[in-house]
Amino acid sequence: MNSILSYDAFLFVEINLNKYHHTDNRGGAPYHYIALMLKGNCRLVSENRTIEVTEGDVFYIPMGLPYQSYWYGENEISFISLGFRLFPEANEKSYCLQKLNCDNSIKNDIRNIRVNKNINSGTICDFFGILNWLLPSMETENISRNEQIYKNARKYITHNTNCSAANIAKHCNVSESTLYLAFKTVANKTPNEVKNEIICDKAVFLLSTTDKSVQEISDALGFSSTSYFRKTLKSYVGLTPREIRKRRVC
Repeated sequence: MNSILSYDAFLFVEINLNKYHHTDNRGGAPYHYIALMLKGNCRLVSENRTIEVTEGDVFYIPMGLPYQSYWYGENEISFISLGFRLFPEANEKSYCLQKLNCDNSIKNDIRNIRVNKNINSGTICDFFGILNWLLPSMETENISRNEQIYKNARKYITHNTNCSAANIAKHCNVSESTLYLAFKTVANKTPNEVKNEIICDKAVFLLSTTDKSVQEISDALGFSSTSYFRKTLKSYVGLTPREIRKRRVC
């Protein structure tokens, strides 16, 4: 499943940071995340909620949520991050940023997920077993119409990266002006800006987790040339393909 299609669904990694690290995700989380704090502490701040995470805590970040994270610890900071785009439910609910109550057996199951490796059916099965246990006790929230439009649009863009604003508006059953207003209100970005960010996220993932050539990745993501691919990636990520590959998580 080492493909763009698997990228669209899952990203399982263990992340290690220095004594202090700040991440600005005000553009919106690209995945839903279930995470387990292994070492250190973290403060996650969104517009409506702040949570404090300590060693051993399991927490959830919803896809599309604009937030900032502050990671700190005496020596080392590390956590397991299980990113996913699809819930195993026909009617997806909206869950808020939160810490999760779970026993040690679930924490051990999270630790045993194969991270930083090619995702396979066994890994996905193990993950959905964890998620199935967590979902009944997770806190849900009501979201605004603009947030719902943005959420639906982002999901559509993820699977249709060659789409136009007209395509997105039609899928969401709204006018283009309503679509642009929703994106402006929720993310302060245009649909095209979000689309480019999603494409660049895919590029970063493929550069970080596969040995595909820059040409192969550029072609797979629909760029007209590798030079335009490099220019777009540098503009949105601030790094070249070579620099991204040097930063692979070990």
